[in-house]
Parts: sequence; structure tokens; C-alpha cells
Amino acid sequence: MHNATLPRPTLEINDVSVSLGRGRNRRTIIHNVSMHITAGEVVGIIGESGSGKTTLARTIVGAIEARGGAILLDGQTIPAKGLDQQRFRRKGELQYVFQDPLLSLNPDRTIFWSIGEPLVSVNIPSHDEVRHAMTLARLDPGLADRRPGEISGGQRQRALIARALVTRPRFIIADEPVSALDASIRVEILDLLRSLAVEQHVGVGFISHDIGSVAGIADRIIVLYRGRVVEAGRTDQIILNPQHPYTKLLIGSTPSLFSRGLSINERIALKALIID
Repeated sequence: MHNATLPRPTLEINDVSVSLGRGRNRRTIIHNVSMHITAGEVVGIIGESGSGKTTLARTIVGAIEARGGAILLDGQTIPAKGLDQQRFRRKGELQYVFQDPLLSLNPDRTIFWSIGEPLVSVNIPSHDEVRHAMTLARLDPGLADRRPGEISGGQRQRALIARALVTRPRFIIADEPVSALDASIRVEILDLLRSLAVEQHVGVGFISHDIGSVAGIADRIIVLYRGRVVEAGRTDQIILNPQHPYTKLLIGSTPSLFSRGLSINERIALKALIID
């Protein structure tokens, strides 16, 4: 059981900037972003398409190299490249859940094989670990010998989550994990991610364009607009008392969280206040 008297592991992103492209086409996607995720909490990272959410997520897990700043785990800088980065990634302390399971799971391999693949690099006997990960992800063990095309979308997403859990990570970055799912299955996956934080003390960075999904499970919300953090705070503060015009626009576009949807004139007025 987690001991509340001890400092909890923390993933820190300090003043990170990311540029993509070459030459004249090179442009900055992430601008001096700082945030942190503590083990046992869910942090929602929200923004529309093009806000830099996925670029930030891939930078956090080392798939994209930052131009500046640092990413730290428990105060230690995570190596950005080279053998040191490979050694860190093999430990499996920080894992990534992709948006599309069909593109992420090998179509020719069984679900059991796909979940256990991350263990190959650390030489851990996989059978018990895979079964344990499937249990945590609430995935029926009877599906272990099936292939991705033989199970449902929700089951594939659970398989991806199990794959992330198999190395017993301390932090998971989940990139739009419910965007392609039906409403009922979406709720189940959101509940699963929340339970992993509460019961397994995994820190979850939840990337989404849907503020309704984020508000349902996140302890804190970070709002990204064109690669910059424009607002951050506790979920109740962000939802009930947004300060930035962009945040107000996001929430106002979700009537279930707002007393009513914004009118066209209100949207125009808020957009005029957003500084590019």
C-alpha cells in the first residue's frame, strides 16, 4: 500500500520546447511548457486538434527530442537520446498508450504476445506478468490467444493499456485513448484509467480534445493552445471558473458541463480575445 508520509514519485516537464521540420519549414510546436504529474493522480491535458497535445506526449516519452528544457523523473533528468535513453525506456517506468489499437498491435500476433512484447528487452518471464496486466486492465484472459482483428475496439484498447501496465510503470501517458470508442465503452475505459491511479498509484497523463471526458476523471487540468499552456489548475476550478478565453470557449462548447451552449455571438467574442 502506498505510504502517504513518503514523497510520491513525480514526473516533471520543465520549460520544454519542441521544433519540427527542417530549414525554412522548421517551426516551434511546443513553447516553454512546464507541468508535473504525481503518482496516483490523473492530469488531463486538453486542447483542440493542432494544439500540440500529441507532440508533447511523444516528447515526454522520448519519441521526439525536445529543443530545450528538461523532463525529470523523481528529480533525475530522463536522457533525451542515445544508449542512456534506451536503457531508461527498457526499465518501463514511463509508458505510452496510443490512440489507435489497430495501428499499435501487431495484427499477426496474439493479444498475449503483444501485451508481453515490452518484457522481452528486460528478460522478465512474461506469462504471470501478462496475466496480471490483463487482470489490471479488466481484459478477459480468454482473449489471450486471439488476434487484434478478432476482438472489439474496447477490448483492443484494454489490450493496449495492459501492454503499458506489463512493465509495472509508475507513469502512463494516454493519448486520446477513448476518442474512437462508443459512449458506453468510453465510460468503462475512463473508469479503468481512474482506478489505475487510485488503486495502483500510477500517475496518468490523459491527453484529449474532449473536456467532458477529462473532467470526469482528472484531478487537475492543463489547457494547451497552439503549443502553450494558457491555463492550469484543479479540475473544479477550471470547469466552474475558467479564466482564459480559450478555456471558456472549450467549456462553452460542451453544454453538458455548461448551463447552456455558447451562442454564435459569444463564441465570436471569445475568439476575438484569444491572442495567437
